Amino acid sequence: MHRLVVREYGCIVSGTPKQIGKDLINVCAEDFAYLKTAITSEESDDMGELLKLCTKHGHEALQVQNFAGIIQTPRGTIIEILPKVYAASKEDDEEAHARRILLTMLRHFRALPFKQSDTALLAQGKIPLMEFFIGHFLGQMTRLIKYGIRSDYVVVEDNLTYLKGKLNLTAHIRKNVAHKEHFHVRFDEFLPNRPENRLIKSSLLLVASLTRTTANQKLCREHLFTFNDIPPSTNHACDFHCYRSDRNMAHYDEVMMWCRMLLGGNSPLPQFGKRQCISLLFPMEKLFEDYVAAKLKRQQPNWQISTQTSTEHLIQNHKRRKLFKLKPDILIREEGRQVVADTKWKLISTIKSGYGISQSDLYQVYAYGHKYLSSQDTKEVILIYPMTGEFMRPLDPFAFENGFILRVLPFDIEAGHLQLN
Repeated sequence: MHRLVVREYGCIVSGTPKQIGKDLINVCAEDFAYLKTAITSEESDDMGELLKLCTKHGHEALQVQNFAGIIQTPRGTIIEILPKVYAASKEDDEEAHARRILLTMLRHFRALPFKQSDTALLAQGKIPLMEFFIGHFLGQMTRLIKYGIRSDYVVVEDNLTYLKGKLNLTAHIRKNVAHKEHFHVRFDEFLPNRPENRLIKSSLLLVASLTRTTANQKLCREHLFTFNDIPPSTNHACDFHCYRSDRNMAHYDEVMMWCRMLLGGNSPLPQFGKRQCISLLFPMEKLFEDYVAAKLKRQQPNWQISTQTSTEHLIQNHKRRKLFKLKPDILIREEGRQVVADTKWKLISTIKSGYGISQSDLYQVYAYGHKYLSSQDTKEVILIYPMTGEFMRPLDPFAFENGFILRVLPFDIEAGHLQLN
């Protein structure tokens, strides 16, 4: 299994498979064709957000967009995509630093929190992402087994030498004319062979074929032994459709989220051919938003912080309906007033014209402030960007009109701290 590492917004080109640099990797022609087919397939409408066709040094290339995680190709190549961060103190540590930052942010990702993650692995940042994700899944499996594997009543048909349940008369007459000692019966049996456990078995078989670390291999063998009598799923979509979360199945929830991703149900990449591939990709915009919100709640405990508020609309009346919800990333309430904040996973610089701030970002935050802060005399909105060497301190306030103020603040990703002054 070959592993390549590329940074966010880096490029993938076709050639002899090798690591050229942090922003350019070579994959074989078969892998390149698979990725190119994936972004042009009608089955994958969102792939244009992940990879874009471009030209690099006169050759066709695929540019990674603002996602981080892993892509596996049918040949077994693992492409690890890391966020583009610049705070590493040594060049040799940059890859481990970027991986550690990504894993730290993932711990606060509301769609899939890594609250049970191994903090020692987070601190090192040297374990490949694939092994970290597999290790986390297996850790959740250990927790599930500790709480108990759930069984359910399953209808069983069998030809027995004794009567059990109900006699299946039609099948009994057809099969047992010459065997009066047999009974073809149908009965309910309480077994662990239920959709959730079949999906888990399929996921365990998949990660067992991928992991290369001794610890993960050992856990895989232990869990597969526990699920030895349960067959793997033969129809993932049907089994996922049958899964229903309730009080008795609550400890299955996170494991089932992982099964959906591992088996392709939540993958941005379509699965081609018979070989199962893994794509675990996370949008950096959303990761940054959740990370900032979580850290702000700790940094400013007196602030009342709401995320993704959607009480206001851009259009107030169209055929007696409100249209186009306005959803600022963060709404802050402090001492009877509100402040709207929006996070942006973009790099700005004090040496660029206009600091590199996008006009669309200004329009967006102005609309948020106009709608959510209309009852206030002083309207304050905030744009939050990652801190870099060229953006260490807050910019001077920007005045729109009528007391409308914009503040642009840097967020220290490594320290998890918003620079207010």
